[in-house]
Amino acid sequence: MTPREFKEEFGDSTTRVVLLGMVTFGIYYFIWLAERRKPMNRLAEKEIYDKNMLIFAAVFGGLTSMLAPISVAGVEILIVWFNIAYSVLIIVMAWKIGVWLEQYSFYQWGIKLKASRFLFVIFNIFYVNYLINKIALLDEQQKGVY
Repeated sequence: MTPREFKEEFGDSTTRVVLLGMVTFGIYYFIWLAERRKPMNRLAEKEIYDKNMLIFAAVFGGLTSMLAPISVAGVEILIVWFNIAYSVLIIVMAWKIGVWLEQYSFYQWGIKLKASRFLFVIFNIFYVNYLINKIALLDEQQKGVY
């Protein structure tokens, strides 16, 4: 698989990811992660992130959204904890994919992908998608093709 083929299989327009995420109120992020989990695991020859992490992130994100209109003190505390759990799981999955992308792109194609750990925390899935797209661009730059 070439970097271009990798981008075509796993990447997506970052604008599309942002827009679909907004239109679906975040559901598209779970679809994006679920669609790419098995093919990435196949390439990695190991499990990059567990299916249960994805399921629990979806559950916590859904519970946060579902309980948000309720303004009872006990429920508000639950919402905060569910939101923290959701955020941590999404960041951890993005981080794991990013670390794997750095390793895979280097060992497979000799491309040094430098990912910012800070940007994983802030942009998580968007940043992972950006890195996937960036691999093909870095490959073209290394070959002198613009």
